[in-house]
Amino acid sequence: MTLTAPSPPGDAGWVALSTVTARRDLGLRLETPVQGPPAWVRWAGVVELADPAPHLRGGELLLTSGAGLDLSPDPVQAYVASLVGAGVGAVGFGAEPGNAPLPDVLVRECRRQFLPLVRVPAETPFVAVCQAVQDLLRARRQEELRWLETTHHNLARAAYEPDPRAAMVNVLTHSLGCWAVLVDESGQVCESSGPVPSPLPRALADLAAAARRAVAPEWVRANVDGEELLVRRIGAGDVLCAGVSGGLDAAGRAVLGAAVVPLESVGGPRVGGTRAARLTSALSRLVLADPVAVGRARRDAVTSLVPSVFARWRVVCGAAVGDEAAAGPAEVREIVASPVVEVADGRMRGVVPDRGGEDGAPGWGVLEELRSRGWLAVLSRPVAADELHEADTEARGLLERARAVGSPLTWQGADTSWEAMVNQSQARRLSSAMLAPITGGDTTSRDLRHALRVWLAHHGDLDRTAATLGTNRRTVRERVEGVQRRLGVDLADPEQRMRLWFALRWATDPR
Repeated sequence: MTLTAPSPPGDAGWVALSTVTARRDLGLRLETPVQGPPAWVRWAGVVELADPAPHLRGGELLLTSGAGLDLSPDPVQAYVASLVGAGVGAVGFGAEPGNAPLPDVLVRECRRQFLPLVRVPAETPFVAVCQAVQDLLRARRQEELRWLETTHHNLARAAYEPDPRAAMVNVLTHSLGCWAVLVDESGQVCESSGPVPSPLPRALADLAAAARRAVAPEWVRANVDGEELLVRRIGAGDVLCAGVSGGLDAAGRAVLGAAVVPLESVGGPRVGGTRAARLTSALSRLVLADPVAVGRARRDAVTSLVPSVFARWRVVCGAAVGDEAAAGPAEVREIVASPVVEVADGRMRGVVPDRGGEDGAPGWGVLEELRSRGWLAVLSRPVAADELHEADTEARGLLERARAVGSPLTWQGADTSWEAMVNQSQARRLSSAMLAPITGGDTTSRDLRHALRVWLAHHGDLDRTAATLGTNRRTVRERVEGVQRRLGVDLADPEQRMRLWFALRWATDPR
């Protein structure tokens, strides 16, 4: 498996001072050399106080014009000392008009106490510096989100490698710049990746024992010689151990946590593709099941295995079309960038990350690529993990429309506006009551519901309905008549057809 995740961007809540001073539009100039490691700041603000320390949180690029500041040696020494004690990242001093130098006593004291001092030219407003810092922080956050999405995608893809556990451990070390091992109950290393120390740190055995004793799986941590060791139980008795130099930031901890669900879902090397099929089928049933049945487990599976920057997902449904063989399961999952896609018997459905409106319409490029590979597919509206069951219902109804018009479809904004005009809970109750005579779990009821949906999607055309159902006109006519008898409606009435179409769309279980 080729890994595409870049190195972790570091804590996105900080930006290098050198990046701020490099902005040509600000004209900033560093007056004192930075001693030791590079200087970082996490916000910028204007503070015109003789003793600002009580009002600071640390990491500031503190901007001041020196108003009210006594520039005698002792007060300046106390002023700089208070800033250093408060953890200020740097001081930006507003220069006077022209090219007047900064006060010598301030430059000397900042140099002596190793506090970076930046000259802010008179023509640069302090608010411009604050805005620049915010822009740079926002850019770093976007970089972090892209890295998280790519890393989560790599973890999901690793589940389909010949040796999925080894592949996942490799993704972790590649993405986090750490070493990692999977240790079985006997203490033997069964998977490893990265610069694993030999021998392993002595503290690792005690951490692994503590992780196995924990009632609920949780991370056990320890710092050994500047390296953070993290251990967690995986499954019944195995433990995942990782060593990170300097520790992990929030994004790194999120990636390490995201690896737990897929690691517990797979075992060792698989034979053929049977496990991949079983895993995908199980995941599809989990994330698309009724929310009452699965609760938090579905949310954890979706967020861990189907990455999405915006924490929104869509349900994809499709049917194989054309004379040539449609793309297989592995290729479909690659196209839609999600492992939770089940393909069987010429049908396909699953969960894909919401891309926030790429290609002019959400996911339109994905649908066109699927069509070129033999699949007519649709995408539901973007939803949170808790709403995937509803999105699945909508997508299946949308697929019937797509088959009727012969073109891929996405959930358009107009549909969303129409939905907003309807009381959803009341619509579901009324729809379920209307369809109650054909909502049983028996084969006849399922056939009648499916035939009704397809017949309505094809505007009552018996030939097209029969072709879609893979049957004949007589069978279609018999099923339509069966619907009329059970529901007590006249399907020649366009208003009744309209009501039934919306009932199928909103019913609690329209299958």
